Amino acid sequence: MRKKQDKDLELLEKWIETYNNLCDIYGQCDKILGSAPDSPYQEPTWKLFENYTALIADKIGDYDNWLEWYLYDNKQGNRGLEAGVAGKKREIRTLKDLIKLLG
Repeated sequence: MRKKQDKDLELLEKWIETYNNLCDIYGQCDKILGSAPDSPYQEPTWKLFENYTALIADKIGDYDNWLEWYLYDNKQGNRGLEAGVAGKKREIRTLKDLIKLLG
């Protein structure tokens, strides 16, 4: 089981790195081009990222959109929101916390 968690963590680290790199690149481009995330310029890239997220979610067994929650609602753990099941909630701050949440 430990190896699966390690592989899942590696996948999630690459996923977060990809997201942050895209945000950095488009942030720089936005200053020049003034485009928005849903513009014809950015939309294809973000659609690919959504598909990438769906593939990662399927691979690690996230069937409840926890990856999107972690990324957007919980701001990559920076908000420290709580999540859990059966009344056992705890803060989700790291990718390791997210993996434990996924069980």
